[in-house]
Amino acid sequence: MISSLSIKVLVENKVNREGLLGEHGLSLSIRCDGQDVLFDTGYGQALEYNARELGTDLRGIGRIVLSHGHFDHTGGLGKIAALGGNRTVYGHPDLFNERFSVKGENRLSIGIPFSRKELEAEGLIFSLDTAPQEVVPGLRTSGEIPRVVPMIFPGLMSGRKEALKPDLFRDDLFMLADTDWGYVLILGCTHSGLANTLEHAMKM
Repeated sequence: MISSLSIKVLVENKVNREGLLGEHGLSLSIRCDGQDVLFDTGYGQALEYNARELGTDLRGIGRIVLSHGHFDHTGGLGKIAALGGNRTVYGHPDLFNERFSVKGENRLSIGIPFSRKELEAEGLIFSLDTAPQEVVPGLRTSGEIPRVVPMIFPGLMSGRKEALKPDLFRDDLFMLADTDWGYVLILGCTHSGLANTLEHAMKM
């Protein structure tokens, strides 16, 4: 059980103070009883700068959780890997699926902008599982979230370009913190839908 939990927003679509950069994406620095975890990495342009301005040493973070495989949540992985050292990345086995935003004949790639092989060569270690994983004591990933309520995202597709299918976002996950004062959910985009997310959290 966690007695001390703090969450610092490193990257978001907008900023609420001077001296920080906003970008399309999300990254959170989470401290649980003195242990640091990074939740998502943003698009990749603002992460290092904002972390430095906010007093967060990215070199000291050895655990990264990815909420899903879109570029605006995973684009900073390259910057993290370039810092050196071995870091464990937690997520779902579908994390590296090819993903596209489709509008008419236009197809825009929106998946992770790196291959798993490239990132592993830089020292990242991937722990991908459909089941919940404990990241640090008291903090775990949700694993795959069952869909009690169907979710459809028109225009968001997955698979090879010649055989695209609607993206079901099976890799979408959240983190659940078991604290002294109750459970805390830490969410990314919640592509699974809030109803499905809360249902799964209650079962956990």
